[in-house]
Amino acid sequence: MRPKASAELERLLALVEMQAKSFQAMPYFWCTDPIGTPEAFHQETRGLHEQDYLGTSRQLRECLEFPECDDDAGECTDFPDLAFAFRVGAISGNPVFPPIIRMNALRTFVPDALPEQVNAWKQWCEQVAGGLHVDYLRRLWAYETSMSLNHFGTELRRVASLSRQETANWASRPELTAVRDDILEGPVWEVLPAPVFIPNAESTVQPMVGSDEMFDSIWQAVRDLVQLTREWDRQVKGRWKLRYYEDYYETFEQFLAHAKTDWISEFFAWADRCCSEQMGLFLDY
Repeated sequence: MRPKASAELERLLALVEMQAKSFQAMPYFWCTDPIGTPEAFHQETRGLHEQDYLGTSRQLRECLEFPECDDDAGECTDFPDLAFAFRVGAISGNPVFPPIIRMNALRTFVPDALPEQVNAWKQWCEQVAGGLHVDYLRRLWAYETSMSLNHFGTELRRVASLSRQETANWASRPELTAVRDDILEGPVWEVLPAPVFIPNAESTVQPMVGSDEMFDSIWQAVRDLVQLTREWDRQVKGRWKLRYYEDYYETFEQFLAHAKTDWISEFFAWADRCCSEQMGLFLDY
């Protein structure tokens, strides 16, 4: 998109900020965390912000020009080799980016602001791939992994507790009872605080891998929960099995690889083309 020649820049930028603020206040539409949020919270935030988002989006559209599109073909007719949309989830849903960067990607970018923003996203990926910010990234990995531990651990506890209501013989076998007690009396995996700050140049020194106590304790918690899940699955049948094993958790190396996926490369190529055509990006959900 591009601003219309008649658009007042000050009003346009104000609408961009209002649209971003209202949309970011509704995580129901964009949050990818594995931990569910109560429906009442989503309804409350939508009640507070959804109309503001829809209203500012309508007003923004009136200030902007968009490429001519063939919806059936899914392409721009005036730029046939340029997709008219690309989900910004390559950034906002990418766990290797700091949480504040991910959230701030959920907004409209006017053409003048887009090149600097795309370069900033690229720079972060290059720094991650180049071995910088390792201490911060380990904390970010630990935070993401703690959410998975909480999610899968809570599900294991839920199923184990539910099995107490079963009257079939298998549900009262001593072997199953022992595993169930280990699950229900064991630790609850809490979510670690998110490292919300953005690392600066001082955080680029690479520490010894494995030296961070938090890093080591989280990976040990993964091993413990996977082992407990396997023990549970060995004692139950069919729908009671969970199978949340190692492949449900990313290693640190797999986590870092999100900085160089095909998805993000394709997004950058698309965003670069938008920049070369002096276009911006419009948030349209």
